[in-house]
This record gives sequence, structure tokens and C-alpha cells, in this order.
Amino acid sequence: MDGAISKSLLVVSPAAASVAFTQKLRHELYVAGFIVVREEFRTLNAELVDKLSQSGIDVDDSRSELVGDAYLFVVARSDVGELLGSFVAEHTELHGSVFIARSRPHLGGRAVTLLFPKMVCDNIPNSVEAREYVQEELKGLLLSGLTEWLAHYLLENNPRSPPITLA
Repeated sequence: MDGAISKSLLVVSPAAASVAFTQKLRHELYVAGFIVVREEFRTLNAELVDKLSQSGIDVDDSRSELVGDAYLFVVARSDVGELLGSFVAEHTELHGSVFIARSRPHLGGRAVTLLFPKMVCDNIPNSVEAREYVQEELKGLLLSGLTEWLAHYLLENNPRSPPITLA
């Protein structure tokens, strides 16, 4: 994976939200390389569907189709917006049944935050970015803290100290 891993929302309309359909969709997402971070049934009302529309979910002509008990997937992958759009385009059986936040990559995270406010939607850095962060931010702090801890530990638990006998 080249870029940072980000999250996006995929909503299965109430009309298509059967157990068999969602299981097949979960499997297809897995095969396509998506990580399903969270999934659940949730009742969507008209107000929430309008907010989702403002957050980037493509529901322009079919807002009424999303009102009801929909199935939600939060998926993660690098370039999740583009790849999720390609995934839905390739699977013609999903047309009209699945709605995604794909118009702009950062809006997928807004839709996730709207429905799951406690979920962290920051991008997960790739290995190079993570290594740079550890080198710049954590290495000095960890080195000094662990050195101090080791010094105290050795003073208290020195295995080479002579045994003390009480007379």
C-alpha cells in the first residue's frame, strides 16, 4: 500500500439489506482488499440521510431509498475513495443498493464521523511516514525514559551485587 490508509462509509439501502446480501458484500470487500473496520444495522431517518448527503454520500436522486433500516460498513484502505467507487462500478449487482462517500476523499471520513462520532477517522500513515514519526517524535523521549528506568531498576535489582548477610 503506497499512501496513507483512510476510512470511508458504504451504506446498503434498506431494500437490499438482507443477511445474505450483506454477507456476500462483506466477502467481496475482503477479496477486493478492503478492511471492514465496523459494520452494523442502523435506522436512518430523513434528517440523517440529508446530513449524509451533505457529508459526501452520493444519494442525490434516491434519498427516500435510504430511509429505514440500512446496513453500514466502515471500510479502510489506501485511496479508499477511488477504489471503493471502482469496486461499486465493477459490481453491477450493487447499483442502486449501495451508496458510498466517494465524491471527495476527505468527505468519507466526515460521513463516518457523523454516524460513529467516537471513531477516530485520521489517516493511518504508511510505513515510511510511521518510521519518520517514530524517529522524530518518539525515539528521544523513549530513549531517555527507558534509560532512566533501566538505571533505577539496576540500582534496585543488581544481579552482580554482593550478597548481604546480616550478622
